[in-house]
Amino acid sequence: MLRARPALTILGNDNVTLKDFIGMVSKVAGTPTPRLPLPKTVSAGIALSMELWADHVSHEEPRATFRSIRYAQRNAFFSNAKAKRELGLPSRPLEESVRRAVDWFRAQGMA
Repeated sequence: MLRARPALTILGNDNVTLKDFIGMVSKVAGTPTPRLPLPKTVSAGIALSMELWADHVSHEEPRATFRSIRYAQRNAFFSNAKAKRELGLPSRPLEESVRRAVDWFRAQGMA
């Protein structure tokens, strides 16, 4: 079975919901925020369909998988306190990190 690459994790200062994070990325990028709310079961069903299509028809990596959508639908907040305390983890404001990422993706021709 084909599987999408795992999502990157940002070890930072802020715990935000996926909705708030997408809103921040849209704001920083100067693009409209997606406005199509889907029930959890519908979005999970669409992802499952993408996964099955990729496995049996296109044989290309799916844009989303059932597991990735189910994970994105839950709130999973973490603390970086131990990394800061024991490793001296440097950090910057989340919006600055998002701005740097958007600039990088644009410079690479990926956005």
